Amino acid sequence: MHPVAYIDLASVIACVIAVALLIRGWKRSRFSPAIRILLVVLLALMTYYQIALFLEWSGVTTRLDWMEDFAGVFLPFVWAFVFYAFVKNAVEEELRTSRERMDLALRGADLGTWDWSVRTDRVIFDEPWAQMLGYTLDELAPQVSTWERLVHPDDLPRIKEVLNQHLEGHTDSYETEHRLRHKSGRWVWVLDKGRVIERDRDGKPLRACGTHLDITARKQAETALMAYQRRLRSLASELSLAEERERRRIAAGLHDYACQNLVLSKMQLQGLREPLPTAGTDEIADVCSTLDRTLESVRALVFDLSSPTLYKFGLEAALEELLEDKVKAQHGLKYTFRDDGAAKPLAEDVRILLFQSVRELLINTIKHAQAHAVTVDIARHDGSIRITVADDGVGFDVIDVLTDPSRSHGFGLFHIKERLDFIGGRLDIASQPGEGSRIALMAHLETATSVVAETHDRTGQAPSDERRRRLE
Repeated sequence: MHPVAYIDLASVIACVIAVALLIRGWKRSRFSPAIRILLVVLLALMTYYQIALFLEWSGVTTRLDWMEDFAGVFLPFVWAFVFYAFVKNAVEEELRTSRERMDLALRGADLGTWDWSVRTDRVIFDEPWAQMLGYTLDELAPQVSTWERLVHPDDLPRIKEVLNQHLEGHTDSYETEHRLRHKSGRWVWVLDKGRVIERDRDGKPLRACGTHLDITARKQAETALMAYQRRLRSLASELSLAEERERRRIAAGLHDYACQNLVLSKMQLQGLREPLPTAGTDEIADVCSTLDRTLESVRALVFDLSSPTLYKFGLEAALEELLEDKVKAQHGLKYTFRDDGAAKPLAEDVRILLFQSVRELLINTIKHAQAHAVTVDIARHDGSIRITVADDGVGFDVIDVLTDPSRSHGFGLFHIKERLDFIGGRLDIASQPGEGSRIALMAHLETATSVVAETHDRTGQAPSDERRRRLE
């Protein structure tokens, strides 16, 4: 037998193996019936061609030239289709593996997916998406209207606004947190993320895909945390008011008893000076001087504990006195105090909070700002009181201070902000290193009554002598 016959025999065996592999691949492929029939015919011709060559070279027959010519015409097509079949099978195998990996990842992350044809409004939901809401895929029509019926009515306008912004190309992606109705009737919070993946030549969206993540547990935890924070703020406010009441009680006791007894003791000693010889009066004078210094110290302690001016004359007078006695007299800083003169009725707890906050800001300025002058501006603004404290000191980085309250005077600002938030107020901070700072406190007034008085602007002036006499 001619050696070429062995080559033809090997080709026949290769054809048989190729047929077997193709049949195995067809089980996983999606060839149309016509393509499958054509492949079978071409492979049969190729096998027939190889058998004819084998018979000829082995000497069995020599009259098969016409069969070789006929089958040889289709040989290139056979190899082309075989190559195509193998490539397609390999690609589909890789796609199947990738799809399995993606499904495992999505299920592991508890994600549901949706695939939206924008022009037809047809949406393909997957099984986890439906199960998240207690449904099966057969119970959900593959339409956008199905999703719209499940969305909470209060959330739908906001969702559509965000979605339209993305569809029009104004944002890179779409992301919202909203509620969907579960089959049982309860509401499920979901994190909905998506992106347009196909647009036409005019930039109009054709197809968008995205995911749903059930965040109900997180939302419940956030709600519980917010309630806990509100309770903590309430307790902090109650504690601060209780502390202020106790400080006021102690201050009143010192003022009503200690100060009066010291004044009375001084008057009695002065009354004893007349009948005594000159040598004795000098010692009494020394004692009276000591009583005067003690009296001033007690009065300063009374003011530090709780400002009587705050309760007798109001917030504006108390802040003006604070600037004069604390900022100027004790630390030598220049100050400017401005009040628009409008009536600013405040609840007692708000008035106390604002006074404590401004006092803390001024103490921070004295300790940390290295300022030479400070300005306090009080005005009525749209049913609220606005107090602005500004200085010409070294300034600070607002972001650093608020993100790390432990640094410098950051905790004081954080504490003020938390307490203002609790009463519905606001703290605005404007500062840069080397450019001083400007901090504004805002709180709601108790009523809408507005009594406008003459605007005054006192710069570096002490509270009136009449006010001091009444305090004493």
